Amino acid sequence: MITKKGLIIFIFLFALCGCAIVRDFEGIMTLKRYGDSQAEMQKYVERQTRLFNKLVEDVKDDKLEKGMAQRTIVRMYGDPVLTKEIKGDPPVKEKLLYRHPLHYFTSDKVYMYFSDDNKLLYWKYVPYVEKKY
Repeated sequence: MITKKGLIIFIFLFALCGCAIVRDFEGIMTLKRYGDSQAEMQKYVERQTRLFNKLVEDVKDDKLEKGMAQRTIVRMYGDPVLTKEIKGDPPVKEKLLYRHPLHYFTSDKVYMYFSDDNKLLYWKYVPYVEKKY
């Protein structure tokens, strides 16, 4: 049979363990959120890589059409790496740069040029060429 003293010690130990669990809970949740964000970033990079490869394939197969809406391009090929407003070069208003999301300097590049009404005017494909020194 449990004595009164044993019961008090059990309750005291149980309370201490509960505090430790609650105290570490925030740290555990921080690690969980970090892991979740890493997984989301990995999915985003995989998606951008897949869409960039599709864009390069479509450019090489001459599937892009002048006059396509900018929002259609972004929907089809994902977010550009860079969007730059062009001032003083009519009819070009904006330039988008697409390249591999992780290979900053060793990737093909596709530049797309849009008019004031966000229609595709032309594009330029720049294949990566490894430099020999």
